Amino acid sequence: MLHADDRAVYYGVVAEVETPDGRVRDALEVSATTLIRGKLVSYVLYGEFDGRASIQSMLDRQRADLDRLIAAN
Repeated sequence: MLHADDRAVYYGVVAEVETPDGRVRDALEVSATTLIRGKLVSYVLYGEFDGRASIQSMLDRQRADLDRLIAAN
């Protein structure tokens, strides 16, 4: 778990993945889970893992995106 607030729970995974062209890279997934109109919603972002700063950067983006999603619904 990376963060929790009154809007959602945010969690992340770092995994080594192989690209279609055979390169191995570290990928980062940051997900958020929330309730919107009584429905459980998972919102997932994927990107390249590039150290601790990339986790915070993607978490910040995920929180902003989720705020917009909740406001639109």
